Amino acid sequence: MPLPPTAPAGPRRARPRSGAAGFTLVELLVVVVVLGILATIVVIGVGRFRTDANAAACQADVHAVNAAADEYHAVTGEYPAELAQLTLGQYLMSTPSSGTFTFDAASRTATRSPACAGGPGSTAGTVPTPAGTGSTGPAATTPATTGAPATTTAAAGLRCTAGVVIENSWPQGYQAAITVSNTGTSTFSPWTATWTLPAGVTLNNGWFATVTQSGSVVTAEAPSWSTTLAPGTSWTIGFIANGPFSPPPSDVRVNGTGCG
Repeated sequence: MPLPPTAPAGPRRARPRSGAAGFTLVELLVVVVVLGILATIVVIGVGRFRTDANAAACQADVHAVNAAADEYHAVTGEYPAELAQLTLGQYLMSTPSSGTFTFDAASRTATRSPACAGGPGSTAGTVPTPAGTGSTGPAATTPATTGAPATTTAAAGLRCTAGVVIENSWPQGYQAAITVSNTGTSTFSPWTATWTLPAGVTLNNGWFATVTQSGSVVTAEAPSWSTTLAPGTSWTIGFIANGPFSPPPSDVRVNGTGCG
């Protein structure tokens, strides 16, 4: 016996899942706002990093030009009248492309146009205000003029070490490098390094400083473009001497402080 026809199936409804819930409009707005804030922080951070990197690269170019000019002076006995002399003499492989550079032989300083922006930690353009001169902060104190004289502890933080390296030698002389490092807590500013040459040894020339000799003492005055030696930093001075390399230079000092 045939079965009765069945009714056609109607549209099926999905059963609601227990525990399932979607985002409400308020929750979506909160997510959008949070993502926007995070994106802004990333953009600001990347922009600041790029600015600091560009400033550091600019300052490195200025230092490179000044170092090349000092080497030019060590070889020729004079500073270049124009920047092209450094590239023609291969003291610089090429003129830095980060800006327009000029060199002033009178002041022995390279300048860049436009000027470099302050790099990471830069304090260029800022002048510290002495205590007591502003509207806030403690007033400056003046030591009493009676009784025992006041003692100063300014030099207590001045310490340095020195390394002497003979880089090359020949029968009539040698080339050496002396590196002075500030291992104290105070800044040498401006700094001057000195060392003693053995009897019979004379200075030929030097670079990365203004290097002169008086008697057996060689004096290296800081270049105009790097006059401070801050704690934790070092500076290397190169020079050529006439005479035997042994014994090496001794009694290296910075601003009179012995560098052990």
